[in-house]
Amino acid sequence: NNPLPTPAAIDFQRGNYGVFSTPGGYVADLERFEGMSVRFESNSDMVVNEIYNFVRFGELVLTSGMVPIQFSQSNFPSKSGYDFYLRSIASRQVTLDDGSTTQNP
Repeated sequence: NNPLPTPAAIDFQRGNYGVFSTPGGYVADLERFEGMSVRFESNSDMVVNEIYNFVRFGELVLTSGMVPIQFSQSNFPSKSGYDFYLRSIASRQVTLDDGSTTQNP
């Protein structure tokens, strides 16, 4: 009877997890938490931001804080500004996956 390990804490408000670039865009560097039991700190309210792959792959994207708005809704066009905006959103997102390898479960 081994007790479950203490879940690792993820705090998007205080943590600086960094991002890395992928062909699909920026992704938060949370690989060290992959496969672990985690908990989100109480000040990291999460909202469901994307459900595009939910039905087919069992994935959804959670974002800390408010749902992101379109960059151009509150900013003038700027290539560097848009890049910074995408990085800042990615640094507070996580993909929740059901772990199934079956499509359209």
